Amino acid sequence: MYEHHYVWEKENGKIQEGFVIHHIDGDKHNNAIGNLLCMTEKEHKALHGKESIKNCHNSDTYKKHFDIMIKWWKNNPKEKKGISKKAS
Repeated sequence: MYEHHYVWEKENGKIQEGFVIHHIDGDKHNNAIGNLLCMTEKEHKALHGKESIKNCHNSDTYKKHFDIMIKWWKNNPKEKKGISKKAS
């Protein structure tokens, strides 16, 4: 089991099928619960799929990706069930 999955499940319960755990700040070593977000695979692909995530640590790049994610949630309110209370 990945560490970020363990941290998520310890705090929030089992990760539902079709959901993934995203590192909000782009740092895959930062597994603090406040940096983890549970989202659908479709949301995750929308966040990472359109552009390269190579410069994720760049604040402008991260803000752009975060804005894509927020637009997705606004258009898909039923998907919010997987979002961490701590991250939202």
